[in-house]
Amino acid sequence: MDADGGESTSDLRSQSDPFLPCDPVRMAAARFCLPVLVLMLSLNISVLTGMRGAGPKKCCFRFNETPVEKENVVAYMKTSQRCSRSAVLLKTAAGRQLCVRPSAPWVKEVISYLDTMEQSSTYLIQH
Repeated sequence: MDADGGESTSDLRSQSDPFLPCDPVRMAAARFCLPVLVLMLSLNISVLTGMRGAGPKKCCFRFNETPVEKENVVAYMKTSQRCSRSAVLLKTAAGRQLCVRPSAPWVKEVISYLDTMEQSSTYLIQH
């Protein structure tokens, strides 16, 4: 303190001012924290992107209940077990994809027909 009872200039400078631009401790902390923050954000984004890509490609939520002639179906694919509902995707000769229930009797017939056709064409190709 000076003679007037106020604080001297040297006392004011010795106190830590949060707005001093040349505080070496704060500068070092900022130099360390900024790259760590950027690294954490980039890892978080890449993990979220990876999780999004790991899910099933196609799931069915609405189903075609109308039977399709087995001769009009050229391929089928079962949906992933990670889908909330078990389903079969039928691809028609016209190029449409239909979601159907695998438990439907007509769907079982179509699958059996396509499997038989595939086995016979494989047999013809090999022999």
